[in-house]
Amino acid sequence: MKTHSECPQSAKMPQFTKGEIYGGMMKGFAQAFGDALTDMPTGKASEVAFGTTQTWAGVPFE
Repeated sequence: MKTHSECPQSAKMPQFTKGEIYGGMMKGFAQAFGDALTDMPTGKASEVAFGTTQTWAGVPFE
């Protein structure tokens, strides 16, 4: 089984989010809904080992 970072589609995602189709759709949403949308992801990712617990915003995830 491949990890997310080994998946060839992972490298293409930043290009897709900045591209004409997805980027245009998000610009349309921003015009329609203004500040109701959250910021786009930074593109920073890290792998979390299986069997560990990560706490984000006070919520534990396993």
